[in-house]
Amino acid sequence: ELIRESEEQFRQLADLVPQILWTARPDGFIDYYNRRWYEYTGYREGFGDDSWTPVVHPDDLPGLLDVYYQSMQQGTPYRHEFRLKEHATGLYHWFIGQAVPVRNEADRIVKWFGSCTDIQEQKTLAEQLEKLVAERTKELYRSNEDLQQFAHVASHDLKEPVRKIRTFNSRLRDEFGKQLPEKAKAYLDKVDNASSRMYAMIDGVLIY
Repeated sequence: ELIRESEEQFRQLADLVPQILWTARPDGFIDYYNRRWYEYTGYREGFGDDSWTPVVHPDDLPGLLDVYYQSMQQGTPYRHEFRLKEHATGLYHWFIGQAVPVRNEADRIVKWFGSCTDIQEQKTLAEQLEKLVAERTKELYRSNEDLQQFAHVASHDLKEPVRKIRTFNSRLRDEFGKQLPEKAKAYLDKVDNASSRMYAMIDGVLIY
């Protein structure tokens, strides 16, 4: 009677949670689902493999079966992501399934407890984030290409006039230096300083 009461309390509690809960025998044969399972899958009854494999996405089923029965044979917990078909919409949602063994005093497995938690929202957000990152990365590559083109233009077109200024300034000194008054030489020095600053400024923009 105590066992029956305990099981009834467990079932009542299990029916309140939003996750799919299940129990299985030591060999992995599922012998219980909570209410959420039936609401999600639309099934009315049925246990064992035939009760859950039909609603698993075909692409996910082989991997899930390998993980499930390897865990049952080795007696180790598992955690695995897969898709389950929703009866109401016919769409597949991503779930994360987990199971742990329950052992007796002799360390033998007497029961398995498992859960399936809907992670579709997290998956959708992750996909949107990946898409956004991909778009931003593409924009960044395009921006870098634009910057490289600008650097090429800046290094050639912007520096060329400065080089001309410095070249002709040097020629003035070489050809007419003796004829120039000191004030004119001072002006040429200012032109030299200004052109050097402009050259450095262009280099600074390129580095930036």
